[in-house]
Amino acid sequence: MPNTGLVSLLRRTYWLSVIAIAAIGATVVIVAMTQRNSDRRTQHSREVVRLARRAQLLALDRETGVRGFLLTGDSASLAPELAARFPLRAAIDSLVFLTADNAGQQARAREYGRAIARWDSMFVRPAIAQRARQGSGAVTATLGAGGLAGKVLFDDVRVRYANFESAEESLYLARNRLGNRLQFLEVAVTIVGLVVLGGVESTLRRRVSAQASALVDRQGQLEEQASELEEQASELEAQTEELQDAVKELGRKNEDLNAFSSAVAHDLRSPLRSIDGFSHVLLSDHAERLDDAGMLALRRIRANAQRMGEMIDGLLSLARVSGTDLRLTDVNLSELATATSDDIRRAISSEREVNVEVRQGLSARADARLVRVAIHNLLENAFKFTRARTAAHIEVGTRLMDGRPAFFVADNGIGFDMRHADRLFGSFERLHDDRTYEGTGIGLATVRRIVERHGGTIWAESTPDRGTTFYFTLPA
Repeated sequence: MPNTGLVSLLRRTYWLSVIAIAAIGATVVIVAMTQRNSDRRTQHSREVVRLARRAQLLALDRETGVRGFLLTGDSASLAPELAARFPLRAAIDSLVFLTADNAGQQARAREYGRAIARWDSMFVRPAIAQRARQGSGAVTATLGAGGLAGKVLFDDVRVRYANFESAEESLYLARNRLGNRLQFLEVAVTIVGLVVLGGVESTLRRRVSAQASALVDRQGQLEEQASELEEQASELEAQTEELQDAVKELGRKNEDLNAFSSAVAHDLRSPLRSIDGFSHVLLSDHAERLDDAGMLALRRIRANAQRMGEMIDGLLSLARVSGTDLRLTDVNLSELATATSDDIRRAISSEREVNVEVRQGLSARADARLVRVAIHNLLENAFKFTRARTAAHIEVGTRLMDGRPAFFVADNGIGFDMRHADRLFGSFERLHDDRTYEGTGIGLATVRRIVERHGGTIWAESTPDRGTTFYFTLPA
């Protein structure tokens, strides 16, 4: 075949290869995009299941706290119930939001939330009020022996949760199976493409070798280079697969660790509440059998059991802040601070007069759940350390600090010595006597972790007996 025939052959082979590569490439891209979408939906289901389990743990915390109060009448037993109430509402709202892509699951999430609301309105609040006013006999007369009405309502909560979790697990398994099939299809398409392209190359090599021996040598060199590249590509693919497996394994371990932390924290709370409850029984019903030293020892046991429970809650909160994924939205900090201060005001003595001034128009790009925790901790600190003030004043606003806007929470409380400021945000660090100002030393450490996870900074300015101002930055 003359040179013109060789050129024609090369041209035809070239266009055939282009068409084959384009077709194979388009197929691989479509399959890969479909697989990535399936992977996202699978991960979404896993996140929904994780959040649902967290909500049920919070509901169990509330149920345990209410039961402890109804048994002992000690208001301290309600601490877990009060601590879990607001996060539980937030978790239910998040479940409803995350299931917006599935009408059936969203309806189950709403049913779960309504079951909790029914339990709360028909049992928890009436039972607590009657126990506080009239004793356990009134609760038994109105709501059944042992709070039977509450058990029936909470059993409904468990059933709603089980229905939701079972449906979401089924979705997860179906999506995971689809992802595996798509992955297999992607590999199969790639192999077929390589086979087709290998056949085209083999045909071209044979025909060109028959027409031009000079090109054979060059073709051999190209084949050697291609072989080396294929080996490198194979090695890179193997390393990539190993890395992906390691990432998946790390994700599974993180999920297991989070589940373990939640379970351990929940299991530790129950014996602590038992220690506290039985100590209270000894103090209230058997005080005449104890001398002063025995009474003092029991009071210390109660105080330390309650403090340990608070420390467990703080550590679990800090772990959740570190492990949760950020979901950034536009957050209205003014509304959030106002609602939080109202919640805190309702939880403290109504005799205190605290003036809370929140500047309007405060907003940031942040994770609403985490920022709510940070604002709550800062405002709770401000309420606590203005306790001795007859005219307590708290302000939430923004200022320019070193040319950049910074949010602040200021109070006119007892303040602290700035020489100890480096200890302020450490875990379990306290600058004040815990016999006068209760706390675990976890709250400010949690606030710092939240701010730093958003890429911001936090610091404080204070003067003893003249108040404290906390400044922090968040993305605009």
